[in-house]
Amino acid sequence: MSGSSTVPPRPSSRCARPRSGSSIPAASAGPARAGVSTSSRSPTPTTSTAPPFARFSYWGNPEATAAAWNGEACTVGDLGRLSPDNFLYLTGRRHDLIISGGVNVYPAEVENVLAAVEGIAEVAVFGLPDEQWGQRVCAAYVADGRRSVSAEEALRAAASARLAPYKRPKSYFATGALPHTATGKLIRRAVPEHLGLGPPD
Repeated sequence: MSGSSTVPPRPSSRCARPRSGSSIPAASAGPARAGVSTSSRSPTPTTSTAPPFARFSYWGNPEATAAAWNGEACTVGDLGRLSPDNFLYLTGRRHDLIISGGVNVYPAEVENVLAAVEGIAEVAVFGLPDEQWGQRVCAAYVADGRRSVSAEEALRAAASARLAPYKRPKSYFATGALPHTATGKLIRRAVPEHLGLGPPD
């Protein structure tokens, strides 16, 4: 089966769908290129089965290369889910996943709610170690000063209104900036250390 997909600009974007009438098993999706098939079984990272000509390696990092490949199947750590009509949605990255009380919390989902609050310029959701829950959900935010009430108060109100209790951040941290890569991508795992809370969990 042939198909096409594009890398979505944001998490939870739709990126692939098999052609009408094609036979495709549950938890798999149409290939992004000829000879490549993709599967998704959350919370296991989305994997692709690739022919030899499509294999890749990480420059100077054999450990990362070995972790990415399992026989002919590979992963770059993306988490995803398949809808009943076989659309593949990317929901986040495995190393960003928060597991609190045995329940998966996807930072991007929480961030989408909090980022919609007026006066919030940027937000990052991450996990911190917790003796009772394993990890607790936390949020760091950059406020732009346009609110008459505190930014944290507005964020907590939005979380209470739109998120299940286990997804709501338990702690909020105000900061002047968040860590990014040279290309401007948020580095969630670096946020705790950036805030002086210790190295990444």
